[in-house]
Amino acid sequence: MFDDRPLFSRDVQYMQQSAIRKMAKHSSQPGVISFSAGAPNPATFPAKEILQVTLEILASDSHNALQYGSTLGFSGLIEAVVDF
Repeated sequence: MFDDRPLFSRDVQYMQQSAIRKMAKHSSQPGVISFSAGAPNPATFPAKEILQVTLEILASDSHNALQYGSTLGFSGLIEAVVDF
């Protein structure tokens, strides 16, 4: 068997799987309802509405929609939050 220990730093021997990955592994099992991993029920996703909005945006403003935006965020959302 090949000894790969010399190829890694000493810190590697102390590495552990993240808690998030452990939760995701268990929460994806059939019959499990997880309240910890942040995985909503896919049946509640508004997929048709998201598709329609996406098509409208790409049809009307694809050049801007597919471009990188300001790192501050979408100006329309910022304005809406400020107005709220």
